[in-house]
Amino acid sequence: MEKLFFSRLMFIFFLASLSTQAQEFIVYKTEGSPTNTIDSSTKTLKKGALVKSGTIELLKDNKVLFVDQEGRLYELNDTGKYNVPEIKSYPKPFDEDTFSKKYFTYVWKQLKGAENTKQHTGNVYRDNLLDILIEPKDSIRIFSNEITFSWNEKKPNEYYYFFLRNNTTNTLSKIGVYGNSITLFVDDVLLTKGNSFAWGVSQKEFPNFTQIKFNAFKYLTAADYEREKNEITKLTENLLQLGLTQKQIDQELCDFYNLCH
Repeated sequence: MEKLFFSRLMFIFFLASLSTQAQEFIVYKTEGSPTNTIDSSTKTLKKGALVKSGTIELLKDNKVLFVDQEGRLYELNDTGKYNVPEIKSYPKPFDEDTFSKKYFTYVWKQLKGAENTKQHTGNVYRDNLLDILIEPKDSIRIFSNEITFSWNEKKPNEYYYFFLRNNTTNTLSKIGVYGNSITLFVDDVLLTKGNSFAWGVSQKEFPNFTQIKFNAFKYLTAADYEREKNEITKLTENLLQLGLTQKQIDQELCDFYNLCH
């Protein structure tokens, strides 16, 4: 009997701990200069900021839109102070079709990951490889007549070997370049739409390719791009309703959905 009582007591404590567990939000969009105050420290909220405690203060004409890990949106738009747990009481209605919900869940993961690593402004180690690649980011899908590749902005005048691997044809091209960027154009020689590629750089002409980081990308055909666009039409409508411009939406899709042009 005592064991049963103890088990029930532990279960109650477990439920209580869940109910008091801090809810986390990521700032998705702001207007004006809303702030988050924790103890005596106050910071202005910007897109990507993680909010999990303290108070939120909005002055006149301030707005802040949050996303949580489930892909739900919340908006504060009235002047005043709010405790962070109160954010849950201000849901932002939007058409939660399957793709939009999945998209905002992905946005949460991307912004949360960026917040967790924002202190690392230099090289980042990933898969035991030194990552000096900047753009285009890994695993994007590109629809454009040209691509600018950039890397290691701390050494803009060094000599590098740029490597482009066509994964579709299993060929590798090498270009020597001074600086930290190179622009390539669609020519059906190096870049062919419809093919998949990977790129990387090294200061060695004949590097050990297992020791350098490669970013992958898919070069979309016009048909590929239109098919992708059709899949995100509803999301675009939702983002327009949230106050984003078409230019901002295009950037959003590149940043979070890896569809760039």
